[in-house]
Amino acid sequence: MASAIGLFIYLAVGGSMALTYEANQTNKSIAHDETATRVVTKAKPGALVETYLLVGSDTRADTDKTSADAGGIDGPGAPAGQRSDTIMLLRHNKATGQAVLLSLPRDLWVTIAGTTSKDRINAAFSKNAGTLVQTIQNNFHIDINHYIEVDFVGFKKVVDAIGGVTVCFPYQTRDTNTGLNILASGCPKLDGIGSLQYTRSRHYQEFKNGKWVEDPLSDLDRIQRQQQFMLAALNQAHGALGQNPLLLSSLLTAAAASLTLDSGLTVTDLKDRFSDLATDKLERYSLPVTGVTIDGKDVLNVETATADPILAYFRGDTDTPPPTTTVPS
Repeated sequence: MASAIGLFIYLAVGGSMALTYEANQTNKSIAHDETATRVVTKAKPGALVETYLLVGSDTRADTDKTSADAGGIDGPGAPAGQRSDTIMLLRHNKATGQAVLLSLPRDLWVTIAGTTSKDRINAAFSKNAGTLVQTIQNNFHIDINHYIEVDFVGFKKVVDAIGGVTVCFPYQTRDTNTGLNILASGCPKLDGIGSLQYTRSRHYQEFKNGKWVEDPLSDLDRIQRQQQFMLAALNQAHGALGQNPLLLSSLLTAAAASLTLDSGLTVTDLKDRFSDLATDKLERYSLPVTGVTIDGKDVLNVETATADPILAYFRGDTDTPPPTTTVPS
């Protein structure tokens, strides 16, 4: 779902004068989350740097129980309501065009806002978006200025609207939970359902030396796959729009139908603020963590020493992000 968020931002700043009209029309259909609105930190007037919380929500409220991906979304034991499938912070400098992404694992062990107890960060979002915003601000002392959320339905529609996204697989690959099933090595183009199965995979298996081998890093490697997929999707959207400018309207409609923002943010704002965003300026990080077991739960603790330089940048303590040695290229 981070890919749909990234695509939406890209579409909102596509550079076409006609897009201003489209954006104004799209604003009318955008949902707003007041719980997030109440707790985001308002940027000072004229501020050049802002931080956005990007959430891919796996809410099941609008999913089709008969669709091909229903097993991956509503599989055995899947809880009701919503959880955060993807959590990212985007720090954007409007003066330089620099954009930096930080992925937060959903099993991150944090103190939940409004309580004195600790739990996975996902538990904060299960309460509401505002609790997630406040939890991140409290635990990491990072001011979040805006909130953007996209759900399953929007993700699939955006990918289908651009004609799919090409992903390369070195081996036969599967995830029996999400339904991912790549029959041979190669670079197929994944449609909306296939892309959802791929980016949501936490039991990612490859067929090596005559047997299925599951990725031991689970959610951590999934974050890397999501980030790489987002860049591939952005490039695919750029190419698709270049060949068919009329595609813009359907792409905006697809994204907007499942988009939620804080009430201080509109599509027109995104257009104005991200007019210089380019994939070659987008740096990517994953929060360094260590796996531990607490109260019978397999969770992730922050590796303070290696995480501090990254968090310092997102706090605004430094103007320069650290080298991206923590994230594979």
